[in-house]
Amino acid sequence: FFLRFVCLFIYLLASQHSKFFYFCSLGGMRAPVQRLTDFVNGKVSESESVPSSSYRLGVTSAACHDIYPQPLYNALVHAITHNFDKQMPGFLCDQALLHGVETRTSSPVRVLRDSTTLQASGVDNMFPSGEGAGFAGG
Repeated sequence: FFLRFVCLFIYLLASQHSKFFYFCSLGGMRAPVQRLTDFVNGKVSESESVPSSSYRLGVTSAACHDIYPQPLYNALVHAITHNFDKQMPGFLCDQALLHGVETRTSSPVRVLRDSTTLQASGVDNMFPSGEGAGFAGG
């Protein structure tokens, strides 16, 4: 089961990044972005309403919600509206900007996780990993 899950995850990740790079090629390597509120509502952000970004090549409004398979999009929307915004009030706002298939938040803290389940301590079904959670290598 685990091996099938890993293979499926790698396949989905590769296909989503392919779509991301397709969007980038249309805009001269400008990152496709969408306001988080628009992502949740399944609508393209109006270009003039997109907040500024630190991505140096620039950003362009895109239907990032269409990049993901519907079940994954539904899971992301559920997590954003029922978990993140409840535990971090203000996370879901017009100034929050999704970049392509990756989002990033910065914090000088490490999210603690249970050493057995790898879930965040005190938060069911949240598995911190990577830079933003303090688990990146280096």
